Amino acid sequence: MKCFDCGEEAYHNHHVVPRSLGGTATVPLCASCHGKIHGRDMLLGKELCKAALGVKKARGERVGGVPYGFKVAADGVHLVADEAEQAVIARARELRATGMTLRMIVRKLELEGVRARNSKAFAATQINRMVADGKPLGLAQVAKIVRADAQAPPSQSPTAPASPASHGATT
Repeated sequence: MKCFDCGEEAYHNHHVVPRSLGGTATVPLCASCHGKIHGRDMLLGKELCKAALGVKKARGERVGGVPYGFKVAADGVHLVADEAEQAVIARARELRATGMTLRMIVRKLELEGVRARNSKAFAATQINRMVADGKPLGLAQVAKIVRADAQAPPSQSPTAPASPASHGATT
């Protein structure tokens, strides 16, 4: 195939209208001409991404992440409650109501075998989002939690290191 612009051998198919803007037609270009096109007056990656998201929204497709406690409905657009994740949120709120710190809740859920979507233990920030009813804790509240964790005796601290024996170390 020959380059649309210079007639050299073409190895690239360039979209006349970017795919992110709905374009489907391509023209064959050599590497040199293709590089020239993308080097001048090209939309920035940020602009292309924004345009692509706009096209997806216009088609009625879902864009953005799925918050914990929800899943994408069968229509691929709307969110519905995920009962298992909602139960974890309820459990985290229950533990928080007893006065447990975020780190204590992380450890308790881990001991109960409850894991995040990625099969790892929850992070304290994830627990904070679950228990804060959409309102993140203020800096003063976070500082109070950190101080409480720091003042707890090692045997009661949920973040205390495990005994050397549990790590396979010998004394």
